Amino acid sequence: EEATACAAHSRTVGQRTLKEAPRACFHIVKSILETQVLHMTLPREGMTPREVAEMWTEWGVPHAQRIKFKLLGASQCLQPHLDSLPLAPNVVLLEGKGSVLLALEGACRKRSVQMESLRSGEAFSWPSWTPEQVLEDHHRKMSEEQMTRWREEGRQKPPAPPPDEPRARVPLIDPYAPATCYPAPPAEPPQPVEAPRPQASALPAVPSRESFPQAK
Repeated sequence: EEATACAAHSRTVGQRTLKEAPRACFHIVKSILETQVLHMTLPREGMTPREVAEMWTEWGVPHAQRIKFKLLGASQCLQPHLDSLPLAPNVVLLEGKGSVLLALEGACRKRSVQMESLRSGEAFSWPSWTPEQVLEDHHRKMSEEQMTRWREEGRQKPPAPPPDEPRARVPLIDPYAPATCYPAPPAEPPQPVEAPRPQASALPAVPSRESFPQAK
């Protein structure tokens, strides 16, 4: 009877101690469909986020002090040194690098921390939009961006250069077609023929025999 009474007393004390121990509920959002929940027992009440991060550092979590604590539904994070960590049933979101949060999950498993995964969206549901609506919305956005770009270019556009002179069109001629398929080219006007000009001889003139005096 005494042994039974002692065991019952120890069980009652243990339940009272477990019930009175401060507990915190942390959420780690892995994706839209999955959230990791950590139900952790804290050494004491009124701990700051900085003290909790130092405790995790002692557990072997690298860079635990870089984890940010944010109350669910709040817009700002808790101040590490000034704010006290809210206890359960309040939910505290943990934000940080994926490697640090994964190390924290591994340390919690080694410490036998109560963990559970919340999954949402496992049942298939048809989307509320249709491909036609998505395509129409895409075209509308592209048109608005194009109109905005044109307006900006119109404000900063320099004066347009003068148009180039029109070039004469060159007709295409088939070399294998008979000559009768194409009109004859216009005859060129006759050019005046110039009279030949006397060319001056480069050698000196040779005197004739009559120009020499004859001997008597």
